[in-house]
Amino acid sequence: MYPPILGLARTAKADDVLGDYPISAGTTVMVLIDSIHHNERVWDDAKTFDPARFLKENLQPEQRKAHMPFGAGKRMCIASGFANLEAIIGIAALAQNYELDLLPGQQPRREVTFTGGPEGEILMRLRKRDR
Repeated sequence: MYPPILGLARTAKADDVLGDYPISAGTTVMVLIDSIHHNERVWDDAKTFDPARFLKENLQPEQRKAHMPFGAGKRMCIASGFANLEAIIGIAALAQNYELDLLPGQQPRREVTFTGGPEGEILMRLRKRDR
């Protein structure tokens, strides 16, 4: 799973040190959300697709700060609740009514852009589920 945007830009209000790097006041720092979500020091099997790891009941206290698909704090995306609900309803309806399979030879790759998304087309076969 990928966050809706690649990263967040923040401006340092005061001089600080981040790891071993001095950051001067006024410097723009980019937080790469996807890197946090795939950090092997935080997540077991960080590269494995496991959406359940991000459910509130599965998050350990130290992981809560490492899950921020819509940002965090007072600048968090105002529509995050709506976006999550819309995704849950849409994916559930699709999965309930159809079987989805990638066509042979398809290897979806993510395009590295500000808003992400797939690189090129993703060709799939949809079959109506029997009821």
